[in-house]
Formats: sequence, structure tokens, C-alpha cells
Amino acid sequence: MWKVRFITSGTANSNSNDIDGYTTILHDHFDDGNWGDKWNILFDDGNDSTVEESGTILHINVPIPSSGESDGTEGDSLQLQSNQTFSGENIVLEVKLKHNGYGKGGILLYKDNDNSVTFQLDTNDTPYVQFFSKENGSTTKQQIESSTSYRGDYHIFKIMKEGNQYSAYLDETKKGTTFTNDGLGDSGLSVVLINATYPWKSGAADNYFDYINVLSSYNGSDCNVDITGYSVAGTLQPNEEITFHVDAENDCSSTLYYRFTYHPDYGTDEYDGYGWTSMTSSEWVTDNEITHSFSETGKYIVVVWVVTNASNVDAGVPIVGFSVNIRDNGSTVGEEEPYFPF
Repeated sequence: MWKVRFITSGTANSNSNDIDGYTTILHDHFDDGNWGDKWNILFDDGNDSTVEESGTILHINVPIPSSGESDGTEGDSLQLQSNQTFSGENIVLEVKLKHNGYGKGGILLYKDNDNSVTFQLDTNDTPYVQFFSKENGSTTKQQIESSTSYRGDYHIFKIMKEGNQYSAYLDETKKGTTFTNDGLGDSGLSVVLINATYPWKSGAADNYFDYINVLSSYNGSDCNVDITGYSVAGTLQPNEEITFHVDAENDCSSTLYYRFTYHPDYGTDEYDGYGWTSMTSSEWVTDNEITHSFSETGKYIVVVWVVTNASNVDAGVPIVGFSVNIRDNGSTVGEEEPYFPF
């Protein structure tokens, strides 16, 4: 027997980098040894470029190409794009970066090939802090100041989007002037990590990314996760598969993370509320449906958490609970009156 019921609901503003009215929708400290879980190669024309995630650092190296044209068309680059797209009227994009080489390194807020905002260092022969806006295929550039003093140490690069206004900050100091860009819009955006060099440079693009954060807000109110539906299907007997499904939505992120857990002895004196067991191979998954078998009879509660950022979760996130009673002669879900021990 079974029943589904909401346990609690709240706001998933849970990262330590959150600011009032914003939700952290992407956070990567590059600490799981697998850069491909959050990033894909958007562009790579360097035959010997390398990407390595180790410790808490993402290291990207693009060797200097052997030949090229002076107009910059024959450089080599490797650009990593976030798998996740996101939305928001107001967005903060922040990265901690050490630009250790002689090419380019920085961040790009990206809509498509015709619409983006770039904040980067270009060292060596053109040693500038650069802020670019590309709107409907037309690019406006700001060469702000010499980048020489920023090479070789970690610095915080930040792009702030407020509606159609875009500003750049380096170590919390505003650089250049604010761009107006109507081409990016408020949805379908992603992050691109910039790495490039050219034959006339003195060496490789050698960049170390320590972390990246993306925070988003629709006037500070619409980034919450909403659980919109849920279902259970299967036979409530030992070793029989039961499918748990949760529908959820969020205006600011294309990716939601789900944590499926269960606790035995629900509604009995043995239930203590502490002995939770994960129902998936990793604690958080992006699939909103799982299949699970209980090996023993008894009353179980299954609780599912749903968040936009699995890196740092508070107690106020939306969750939904399912009560299941596993018996030797248990029925198929829906065939008997539900049992929910409250």
C-alpha cells in the first residue's frame, strides 16, 4: 500500500556564495577529477591541447602553434562550455583564474556565435585586460589596461548581467564601461572558459581555473524549485521493482539534481529519522525517475530532494515523500487503499 505526500517545501538558495535575491545555479570547484561531468568542448583546433582536473584545479594548456597569419586567423584555442544552460534577468558569473601563459584566458557569457560577452586577459604582444560585447554578430571591444601585472597569480574575474547591461570586475574592481547588449536575452545562456594562443606569442596559453560560480535571479523571486508532480508504480513485495518519479521545474537552470533516499520502519517505534540510505549510486543524480527493489518486508518512507546546486544544500529545499508498505502478499500500486502512518 502506498501514498504520496509533500513533506516540506522551501527555497534552494544554498551556496555560501549566494547573495540576496540570487540562487547559485552552477558551482564547480573542479574537485571530483572529472571535468566532463559539467563541461564539453565547444571548440578545439589545437592538436596538442590538454585538459586536466586534479585536486581543486582545472588546468588547460594550449601549446603555441608552429605557424599562422598576423591577423589572428591561425591561432589555436580550446574552449570549454558548460553542459548546463541557465536563465535570468540578472546573472553573476564569477571565476577564479591564474593566467600563467602568454595567450588568452578568461570567461564568456554565451548565447550563440553572434551574441556573447567576454572578459579576458591577453598577454605578451597585446598585454591588455579586455572586455568585449558581441551583439547580433557585431563586436565592440574595450582594451582596458595592461594585463602584465595580472599574469602568474590567481585573480577573480566577474561578469555581472543586469537586464541588458553588462559590467566586468577584476578582483571586485570594475573594469571598463558597462555594455548594453540586447542580443543575449535572459534565457539559454551558458559559460565558456577561454584558452587561446598564436604563433607570434612567446608561449602557450596555460590557464588554471580554481572555481566557477553562476548566480541567477528574476528580480530575486523566481529561481526556486517547484515540485509539480510525482508518481509510484510497481508491486509492493520484496525484490520487486518499484518506480519512483518526481516532476520539478525551475526558471533559472536547465539542470536539476535529485537525491532519492529511504528509511525503514516508518511509523513504528524503531523509526529514528537518522538511518537514511541512498537509492542511487551517487548521492545526487540528474534523472528524475529511478527503479528500486526492497529486499525485506516492512514500512518504508522514500524522500526525494530537488535542488539546482548539489554542491551545498541547506535544509529548506523542496522535498517530497512516499510511504510504501512492502509485504509478502503486497499488491500492485493502486490496487488497494493507501496506507500512510501518521
